[in-house]
Amino acid sequence: MRLSLFQVKVENSGNQAIREEDYAHPVRFIFPSQAEIVEAVVLESSPPNIGMTVQMEQSSVILSPVLLNEKDRVFLSFIVSGMPTDGGARPFNVEARIAGLKEIEIMSAIEESETAKGTSAVFGYWAGFVAGIVMAGILGFVSQQLRFHRKRMEALGRPQVVTTKTDKTPGQVLQDSVAGGCSRVFWAVVLIAVLVGVIWLAFQSLS
Repeated sequence: MRLSLFQVKVENSGNQAIREEDYAHPVRFIFPSQAEIVEAVVLESSPPNIGMTVQMEQSSVILSPVLLNEKDRVFLSFIVSGMPTDGGARPFNVEARIAGLKEIEIMSAIEESETAKGTSAVFGYWAGFVAGIVMAGILGFVSQQLRFHRKRMEALGRPQVVTTKTDKTPGQVLQDSVAGGCSRVFWAVVLIAVLVGVIWLAFQSLS
């Protein structure tokens, strides 16, 4: 089932208070007839003692008439199922009859699909993980080539023979070198993949 999330801010942006007796008809959010209101809640208000409540009907939400002084605001959350997918310009309408108020202005109306967001976040994380692995592999290869080139140049610039005393055989020294390089590349892959995934998830949560 496709669920749509709407987060709404109701604010008195005028310079006069709206009193309870000013409401001839309360504020009503009207969704398409095929939609169904699953949940409607008041998230918070400023100031916190406004006392607004919501009443759900089949495809509409009614706000209780309350005193709204200048700049008072209420934040609401609606979860709606059965929204049409034709991409209409406005997912709902707002109706009310309030003394001294000619119309209610909708500043913006953005619909967010719950299932689509979750899928996008998971896909984004794995895409970031793969991109991190590829980036780490490229960086590791370039780093090894630069290290090899630097050692070769140092060897060419120092014709004298340098002897070192070690208890390890050449094969053991080579194994230690390879193991150290593989370990550094592995942890670089993990770090970059995790960082890319976290950045993508943070971007998704803020968008």
